[in-house]
Amino acid sequence: MADKMISLPATQKYIRHRDLWDLVWLQQQGAILDISLVARKIDDYRLGNFKELLETRLSSLPAIIASKPFLSEMRRFLAADVFDRTLSKEKFKGFLEQSLTELFTRLHHSLYSQNQRTTPQFKL
Repeated sequence: MADKMISLPATQKYIRHRDLWDLVWLQQQGAILDISLVARKIDDYRLGNFKELLETRLSSLPAIIASKPFLSEMRRFLAADVFDRTLSKEKFKGFLEQSLTELFTRLHHSLYSQNQRTTPQFKL
């Protein structure tokens, strides 16, 4: 899961559409996003601009999910009955977009929001 959370934002030229599906599938299987592992991988891959890459990918999710290349690749990847009950439905596309947005937003918040406040909101 951590590798997919890194590769989707970091790869700007090519989108592995199946990774979008896989992330939601992994969550449904009980996989937990390990933020510390993602942070270590960001360092290992020397992705100093990962915050910007992540924000760009977050904003592009709706367009990717609505795109013909995404649907075309997923039609080849999924069994026909699975595609028919999922990606052929607009409601499912909304579910997929929401699930991925929440996942990537949680990653963004965990990596970048916790250190933004240097002083407490209320001094005791």
